[in-house]
Amino acid sequence: DAMSHWGVARDLAAGIEWREGNIEYSPVKWRKAEFAADPMNIKVEVDQPEKAPRYTGLEIRNVKVGPSPDWLKERLLAIGLSPINNVVDVTNYVLHGVGQPLHAFDADKIAGGVVKVKTLEEGSTFVTLDDVERKLSSEDLMICDANGGMCIAGVFGGKESGVSENTVNIFLESAYFEPVTTRKSAKRHALNTDASFRFERGIDPNITVLALEHVASLIVEVAGGSIHGPTVDIGIKNTAPFTFDVRPKRMNTLIGQEIAEKDLAKILSDLEIEYAAKGEDWTVKVPAYRTDVQREADLIEDVLRIYGYNKVLEPARMQISLSYSDVPEPHQLQERVSEILSAKGFHEAMSNSLISAEWNSWVVEDESKRVAMLNPLSSDMAEMRTSLIPEMLASAQRNANHQRPDVKFYEFGTVYQKDDLNFLEHAQLILMSNGKEMAENWQGRKDEVDVYWMRGICEMIMSRLGLLDDVKLEKGNHPLLGDVVSYSLGNESLLHIGETPAHLAKKAGIKIRPIIAEWNWEKLVTAVRTKKPAFKEIARFPEMRRDFALLVDESVSFIDLKNCAYEAIKGGMLKNVKLFDVYVGDKLPKGKKSYAISFTFQDPKKTMTDKQVDKFMNRIHQSLDQAFGVELR
Repeated sequence: DAMSHWGVARDLAAGIEWREGNIEYSPVKWRKAEFAADPMNIKVEVDQPEKAPRYTGLEIRNVKVGPSPDWLKERLLAIGLSPINNVVDVTNYVLHGVGQPLHAFDADKIAGGVVKVKTLEEGSTFVTLDDVERKLSSEDLMICDANGGMCIAGVFGGKESGVSENTVNIFLESAYFEPVTTRKSAKRHALNTDASFRFERGIDPNITVLALEHVASLIVEVAGGSIHGPTVDIGIKNTAPFTFDVRPKRMNTLIGQEIAEKDLAKILSDLEIEYAAKGEDWTVKVPAYRTDVQREADLIEDVLRIYGYNKVLEPARMQISLSYSDVPEPHQLQERVSEILSAKGFHEAMSNSLISAEWNSWVVEDESKRVAMLNPLSSDMAEMRTSLIPEMLASAQRNANHQRPDVKFYEFGTVYQKDDLNFLEHAQLILMSNGKEMAENWQGRKDEVDVYWMRGICEMIMSRLGLLDDVKLEKGNHPLLGDVVSYSLGNESLLHIGETPAHLAKKAGIKIRPIIAEWNWEKLVTAVRTKKPAFKEIARFPEMRRDFALLVDESVSFIDLKNCAYEAIKGGMLKNVKLFDVYVGDKLPKGKKSYAISFTFQDPKKTMTDKQVDKFMNRIHQSLDQAFGVELR
């Protein structure tokens, strides 16, 4: 309905009180000429009637192609169309007026004086109006002459057969093409035109001749000439309405309110739908132009739309069961994490789940494990994403191009892969920070964000969700980020944090290398929902801290030392291990670095003694020495 002025008017008129009569497409009134005495020179043959259920045409001779009159130009400009010439402008005017696509051919260029509606051999070439040579499928319906293709039916015209300033005689086409055939051809050749948009969704097959003769009359008015016929009309002359049964009781049940029979009857009448009682049910006949209303559920939706959603009252009594649960639903957990991140200066991003094959290959090189679209809209949307990272890098690049290099984004989304048997979907949360931690100002810090800053954000989230004591910190590897800091829960990975490698930043067109945190959102949700809240009393006894200055190999990380220390001290007495200084320089042996690490101990039952803490520190030293060959400085 919204694909033409006539359709919009017809729909707006439904359900209003001041409506007078039906919104009809008035019969053509010939303004300057009836059919000329001489018949058409062009013959028409339809070889594929299942793909072109109705095809009509006529001929107009001795036209003068030139600029359109002002009234026609103004109406086209008002809806955003650029005037071309008087013949093409008339076809566009009627297309947007009543929703019937039309096409004008230069009759003198139709070889053999014959128009054939048929398919061509697989791989045949055809040059379209945009001067692109296209290879045709054997499924593409074509409008042909004796020498070959002139137009991809319902989609796009050909370079050689169109109307030009030198055209004198035209063959005018008005047809109803099968929607699926048109859609497949348009997608196959990546063409989206006003005509294909309408043919794909289904037009009114019963106004084909009416629109044709209307256009012919207007062309004679603005371009002169004479109409030669009679009108060729091949195929189904009158398409029958869609007929099915409707249950008024079922309709009222689904709507949630009883609509009076007289109101229902008026709505159907305004929608030009015929109805007849059949016991308690009704039999309805929906006009052929309403291709979207072919079953009871469609009609119920239409009736409610015209009746008014705002008129449906809430029931007088509502039976509601309320219960309280400590277990958050996934959407509640998402809201909680979003609030935490937004409070820390992050902005939520929403990217498309379709990306290019090139960007997808950065994550998964094996094409057989990626989910490709059968009919991609473009090469940039050819596959389902296997990671949220590429689009996040694209966001960083776009912001940098708009002088916004310092950004913090987060996104909840689904990623897709497949194996030999199944298609797989996984939910992820991704954080990205690029540039400076704080915006530039005269007194603020201007530090660049790094992995340690991102770790602090992620550990804050885990702490707020009660998971920080349950996770294990370790080194890891990521297909995009390379060496990363990883957190795991049990035997499953929960989180990877890393800096975008230089080669990947270069591919994405980014000068600064963003810091990325990729969460396994499904694992996080499961962990939070299955974890029972635990409470501890505030410690009554003091903590005791001791420090080590350790000389270690450059290959040894703090994570390794931390995990080793916790393994050495069982029972929970070791509360915290922190790295507070790192030194690398020429005063140390080659290949060595110095770590200054603090160890915090606490006994919940009594005050610890120096002797007890010394024993723990000796045990830690021995474990670190055995595992990594550390030296005390």
